Amino acid sequence: IGRYSASIRGHVHSVGTRTEGEYLWVPPAAESGGGAHGRAITGPALKLVACRRPPHEIVGVHIIGEDACELIHFGTTLVQDRRGLNDVLSLILTAVTYHELFKLAARDALATIAAADYSELYGAVAAPSTGSAAAVGKGEVSARLDAIGLTEREAENVLRALFADATGVVAEYAFVKRIERLQGPLRSYRGVKPE
Repeated sequence: IGRYSASIRGHVHSVGTRTEGEYLWVPPAAESGGGAHGRAITGPALKLVACRRPPHEIVGVHIIGEDACELIHFGTTLVQDRRGLNDVLSLILTAVTYHELFKLAARDALATIAAADYSELYGAVAAPSTGSAAAVGKGEVSARLDAIGLTEREAENVLRALFADATGVVAEYAFVKRIERLQGPLRSYRGVKPE
């Protein structure tokens, strides 16, 4: 889910575990006029495959590019040592190297996970009550946020992002973009208690 595509050309190398899944294919539904089986994603890239739940263990690495044979060994180490995305971000590299691409891919992966969590949260708090077609209000959303267990700061940011003005709840896409600007990932939403 994390990727970075600058400065890599040519060869393809992969390493992973059985849990990584098929993510290097664009499904047919995502293409306009594509074939029944989809198409492979091509082009220079470094992709990290990680679990959605913390600690976001890296379960696969795919590298497409000229320097892939030099970088895949580091990716193999990350998978074998069961490292998480935050482990990659905390690495200190002694010079500017292609290994920095792993940090960029880890940042991208965490942003992708956060966006998916925010979309899921939107569905949990912004959907009308069962059997009701009426839009939800701030009071109902606050009660739902309390039930989920968000911190006070997280709940305040969610309300600010969800109710942009007096017209009511914003669309899911707008909510995700707004909440990403207000705060980082929701640590308490995924069962991780805030520090």
